[in-house]
Amino acid sequence: MDPDTSYDLSLALGEACANAVEHAGEGSAEFRVTAYLDGEKCRIEVADSGPGFPQEPVCAFTRSTAPVDAESGRGLRLIEELADHVHFGNRAGRGGAVVSFDKSVKWRADAPVALTT
Repeated sequence: MDPDTSYDLSLALGEACANAVEHAGEGSAEFRVTAYLDGEKCRIEVADSGPGFPQEPVCAFTRSTAPVDAESGRGLRLIEELADHVHFGNRAGRGGAVVSFDKSVKWRADAPVALTT
């Protein structure tokens, strides 16, 4: 895959996983990552078992600006900037947050496997 696309996906995934570990819940840093390719789109989902997102619209807290010297508070906003489409939600029934995002995949010209549509 194109190095820039790979970098964006890996950075967004790292931020989503770090968020899941931080907010997964007392005594548990368990979370699940699911990733798949659908044509020229890569979809990644990270789900944790914590309390989930607040009931207020997620855009209310992803649009807030973290102080310049803050060590955290920018992850969700960074994911929004790196991915093409992002969804923040809560797991139905079992609790926990879900962050899913996708990005159009650009393949290198010398990729060992050519995908055709």
